[in-house]
Amino acid sequence: MTLKCQLPGSHRAANNTLARRDAAGWYRGDLHCHTYHSDAKGAPETLAENARRNGLDFLAVTDHNTTSQWQYFGSASTPELVFVPGMEITTYRGHANIFGLSEWIDFRLQGSHDLKALVDEAHRQGALLSINHDKQPLPWDYDYPEMDCFEVYHGHWLNGNAGILQTYDGFLAAGRRLSLIGGSDYHQPEELKPLSLVGLGRPTTVLWLSHLAAASVVDGLRSGHGYVTESPTGPHLAFTANGQPMGSLVPSADELIIEVEVTEAAGDRLTWISEAGVVIDEIIPSDNWRHKFTIKAPKKFLRAEVVADKSQDRLIAELIDWGKGKTNFQRSQQSLTNPPPIRRALSNPVYFSA
Repeated sequence: MTLKCQLPGSHRAANNTLARRDAAGWYRGDLHCHTYHSDAKGAPETLAENARRNGLDFLAVTDHNTTSQWQYFGSASTPELVFVPGMEITTYRGHANIFGLSEWIDFRLQGSHDLKALVDEAHRQGALLSINHDKQPLPWDYDYPEMDCFEVYHGHWLNGNAGILQTYDGFLAAGRRLSLIGGSDYHQPEELKPLSLVGLGRPTTVLWLSHLAAASVVDGLRSGHGYVTESPTGPHLAFTANGQPMGSLVPSADELIIEVEVTEAAGDRLTWISEAGVVIDEIIPSDNWRHKFTIKAPKKFLRAEVVADKSQDRLIAELIDWGKGKTNFQRSQQSLTNPPPIRRALSNPVYFSA
């Protein structure tokens, strides 16, 4: 398969504006959402207003197999809300997002043998490829390519995400370096809806950027310097290992000095995961917690997660209340009477050289 991308008109992602915000810091966004340019009913303008109401800083609008949405988004960025060119490669055997592309990319995969051409074309454009929602009802049914990101947190955590996290940890244990991201997969309705438990920015991908611009968001995804949290106001989770931030390759050492900060999660658990499994599991003592400690260095990776403990009953009650009267409310094989652990936030890992 040779991917040809020189298609005119609406298939070309319009050049993004130079809109940027010149301040280093943590920036929040949603990397997976849709308008009426594919299978949602809402207009791009409505989705943009929804993002502003949710307090997002960036948005990747990933309509299915098209870049026609960029007739609007290509010039709509402002320093307050930056749009990242996106497209969802949509096939009968799985979906993948591409971030930062400049031209339409052919989605017509004939099989796993076409994946290298897809990845090569994305990288030729300076873009990143991420496998989406690798779970029922739309799991990834090809071989896994040399992807850049993996959408681990998709929609509400109890919507079947635990299995994706297990797959991701398997990649890390096998030596892959792969950015963990999240996305709501929100399909914008015709009218704005009140903010709710399930919607745009739920979950939110949070990146540390030197400044906010479309290109810097793509660079932030590439570097993995960030985390995913349940909502735009969800727990903050960041750490360094021997002074190196999340996403870094840390030089080999016998011990690690870990500095971690967590907010808005008092009474929940902070769990540390390596290729050996759970390394540390402890209660978060306050809503603005900073902690420094030393541990033996793992061989492959180390990542952190905020797991609901004190907040578990509240989160379950909120989800049940949200689902009342919704005939299409799917629990996706997740029991609400005996639920699996709810991850409220997931960090990117640090990696270790041999």
